[in-house]
Amino acid sequence: MDWVRKFFATADSLDAAAVASLLKEDVELHFGNGDLIKGRAAVESTFAGFYESIAGMSHNVIELWETGSGAVAESAVTYTRIDDREVTVPVASVFEYSDGAISHLRISVDLAPLYA
Repeated sequence: MDWVRKFFATADSLDAAAVASLLKEDVELHFGNGDLIKGRAAVESTFAGFYESIAGMSHNVIELWETGSGAVAESAVTYTRIDDREVTVPVASVFEYSDGAISHLRISVDLAPLYA
């Protein structure tokens, strides 16, 4: 499941275009309690907007489970806020993967502590 760790490392680089390069053209993203986002360009725009609101991010994978067509990851993600304070929150990520790219991504996270 190197592709999952590659995704997290790429996400932690805060490079939305690099994240988008790991996704299928018709990818679907459900991020937190937001609406479903469809398509690589829309997902890239979502990540770019989120990255503008933080100074840094680092995933610490606690558990990683492989499924038939993807993976589920439990992580502790440390966000560095714009004011340089760090906030760590639990995150669950569900991936579907096919033909060398991520086709569906569900990120369950409560970002309220990040913006409190």
